[in-house]
Amino acid sequence: MTKHTRHKAAMIGRCLTVMAVMIASSCERIDIYEPDSEASLADINLIYDWGKYAGQKSDEMYVITARLNETSHTYFVTDSNSLFLYESPYSPFIEDNVVDKQPADTLAADTTVTDSVTVPNDTIPTANGKESFKILNGDYSILVVSKDDYTEVVPLVDFVTRPEAIGMKDLSMTYNEITDDSMMPTIDGHPWIDRNPGYKFISNSGPKFMAKNIKMTFTNGNASGERLLGFERLTQNIRFNFTIRVTAEDGDSISIGEDGVVAEISGVVPSIKLVDETMQAVSLKRMFLDGKATQTSHAAGWAEYSYEGHIDAFTIIAGADDDVVSGPGILRIGIGLTVIDSDGNETSHVISATQNICPEITSARLTTIGTDGRTLTQATKDASIRVGDRLDIDATEIAQGNSNGISGWDEMEIEEEI
Repeated sequence: MTKHTRHKAAMIGRCLTVMAVMIASSCERIDIYEPDSEASLADINLIYDWGKYAGQKSDEMYVITARLNETSHTYFVTDSNSLFLYESPYSPFIEDNVVDKQPADTLAADTTVTDSVTVPNDTIPTANGKESFKILNGDYSILVVSKDDYTEVVPLVDFVTRPEAIGMKDLSMTYNEITDDSMMPTIDGHPWIDRNPGYKFISNSGPKFMAKNIKMTFTNGNASGERLLGFERLTQNIRFNFTIRVTAEDGDSISIGEDGVVAEISGVVPSIKLVDETMQAVSLKRMFLDGKATQTSHAAGWAEYSYEGHIDAFTIIAGADDDVVSGPGILRIGIGLTVIDSDGNETSHVISATQNICPEITSARLTTIGTDGRTLTQATKDASIRVGDRLDIDATEIAQGNSNGISGWDEMEIEEEI
């Protein structure tokens, strides 16, 4: 065989080999995201810095990632110490992107239920979490935000499954409405009577946190991949204070239990954009305050109680009318009272009182308005609202079932004797 013939045969052999590979490949799925492609993966390892904050934290945090220059989005879930618990059920690292929603007792032995989805066990760390997860090499924009049962990041699923249409700028944190009556408070066993039904309740479930505008590059073999993240509160802490004065004729007495006061506030903004932290005053909700009344002074025939309560919320909005007792900016309380008359007869009552505190909310300067005249941003992370008008309760009148025994606020009535 001549040199030319041998060269020609070799070229034909190479072509046949390439064709065979192409034919074989056409029968298989080629996925650059396969988790065994170690050369294309790097470890993501984060350290959370809570600074001097020692208060309530979310048990879990979303780590939301967008790979720059390529439309590839996913998310992970960590605990408050940055240990990874699991990754998105829609992540390319989970084989075939299969998500089976089924009861735990019907699951195969090699699967685990996490966050209401079923994913292969090899994507789930131990119960204590693990320090890192695999992520594609590349440049990323990362956002870390609180995760709990009372809020949702929306549209997070579309962010992962439709990355060409949904970006980080489209993500919002939104409170879920309370639909379970068992989550509603009671006053001495008496159910809460709803006087402002146009506004649904959302949960006063503690502060939410976020770390954003994080740009990171992850490469295979990159030291430890550790990044230090500092958090800021996404919610405002708004404190409320008002005074209750109770009086009684000689021989009569009245008392308020330690947990005998329940308060709600309307006009709570339920949603906030994560990237720019803007809000709109639409679909406003209500929250119950976390607080209690404490006796601060007393003498023969009278006692004063100071109520201190707070909400952690994106913000609250005042209504335009200071004279109404429904709508946004309305504080409503229920009080459980025990009255003992001069003959020793004891009766228990639940009374309600409503106060329009729109002027106080406006004075607190909670928000600033954007140039478009519609969007709002928080002007502060902490605020106090003091209700100036004292609520006065006359034990003797209440014992006789007389609503005139309550005065000082916009609307007051005896709900029920129990």
